[in-house]
Amino acid sequence: MSAAFNGNADRVRSLIASGAAVNTKDSNGNTALMCAVHNGNVDSVNALIAAGADMRVTDNNGLTLLMGAAVSGKAGCVKALIDAGADVNANGPSGFTALMWAGNASCVRVLVHAHANVNASIDGYTALMSAARFGRADCVRALLAAHANVNARDCDDETAIYYGRAFPDIVTALEAVGGTNPMPRVGVHARDGKGMTSLMKAADAGDVDRINALVAKGADVNARGPNGQTVLELAKDHPDAVAALKAAGSKE
Repeated sequence: MSAAFNGNADRVRSLIASGAAVNTKDSNGNTALMCAVHNGNVDSVNALIAAGADMRVTDNNGLTLLMGAAVSGKAGCVKALIDAGADVNANGPSGFTALMWAGNASCVRVLVHAHANVNASIDGYTALMSAARFGRADCVRALLAAHANVNARDCDDETAIYYGRAFPDIVTALEAVGGTNPMPRVGVHARDGKGMTSLMKAADAGDVDRINALVAKGADVNARGPNGQTVLELAKDHPDAVAALKAAGSKE
């Protein structure tokens, strides 16, 4: 197992030839194949798969080998696992696919080439939204090149631009292909599954432009959140948002 973790493919092959059990787990529940994927050593991955290593194992978070390779940006391992039959559209415990976990554009391109569904979603949340949210501009561009739906909406009625709003290069890339950050289609007083209105979410995020737009449409600036918080309390970490709300009549 240490040979797999350290990327010593020759040692891995030697141990396999000597009859080493390829599916033994260490004290943390890791197999040699999991270690090889984590290390990004494609030769070791291929040797272990050829020797019958179990590709169905998951880590302590329930992620498959393919998801683990994708999130760590190991494109070579992603391809090796796909070539060995890994399901590119399998869902993890949170519903995410490997494409939603992809840590770089190389992984995105390998997964897309293997027919990963670029518009798969969990409650409307897509790989493009995930890439935008975490500031992965290269992934955003790769997903757009694969025709990801730039204006898909999640269950909170948000688009990728909303999730990428903190990253100007991502916003620019999304807008260049027609991405927008429209007002929610639901009424301004409607609440999501967590009891939050659009104004509450904008306040919590410090999104002043969205706050002003919602106020102009009649959003209740003194509504209380699911735990009794005022809109101002939700905006407390964002001075500009607090100022905008107070100007609109929001009270403590």
